Parts: sequence; C-alpha cells; structure tokens
Amino acid sequence: HPTGPLVLDRAPDFVGMVTNTLRRDFYPPSGDALHGYSVFLAIAPSATPDGGLLVEDATPVFIQKDGALVAATPAAIDVGDALRVWHDATVVPYSPDQVGCLAPPGSACYVATQVVIVRQTP
Repeated sequence: HPTGPLVLDRAPDFVGMVTNTLRRDFYPPSGDALHGYSVFLAIAPSATPDGGLLVEDATPVFIQKDGALVAATPAAIDVGDALRVWHDATVVPYSPDQVGCLAPPGSACYVATQVVIVRQTP
C-alpha cells in the first residue's frame, strides 16, 4: 500500500469509536448510485452510538499505526477502531425511513470526506 500525506490537512471535525459497520449499496431514485459503508460511531466524549457516517468507496481512508499513515479503503474500518473524521456540510437528520446515510435512532448522519483509522499496536 502506498503511504502519503493526508488529502485534507486541517484538524478533523470529530473523533469517534466504531460501534458498527455495514457494507451498503444504495440505488436512490435520483439514479446516482452510492457504494460504501454505513458506520455507527460513539463520538467523543460519548461511549454510546450517537452518530452515523457514510464512507463511500471513493473516500480517502488511511490507517495510522505507530505514527505512520498507510492508504487503505473503507473496507478496513472495523468495530473498535478509533476514527478521525472529516466530513462535508451534509448533515442528515435521523429518520427511520432513511436508506442512504444511516445513523443510530435520534442521531445525525454525516458524509465523510476523509477518514483516518487510528490503531494501537498491541
């Protein structure tokens, strides 16, 4: 895997712990198919799921391990990972009928523009 600098060099919008991740392929009526992962997060300082994140296949994803950044894909995101998240201005309010950007009940969903998975070496 190539290593490289972050696409976005500003501070992340938030940091969260992954509580659930699910592969999703959406085919909305608009015809613009979305392919990626729906991720539920406990956004610091919360310890319970209180945010959703849509990470499309084309979203830049990196793994930070021992201070190094390695390019990855959204498929690498796993339950228990800490994520540094950058997102766009889209905030999707919770709806039980939502099929695209999913979130835990009562929580908002964000659309990722960059994700860094932070893993500690055991």
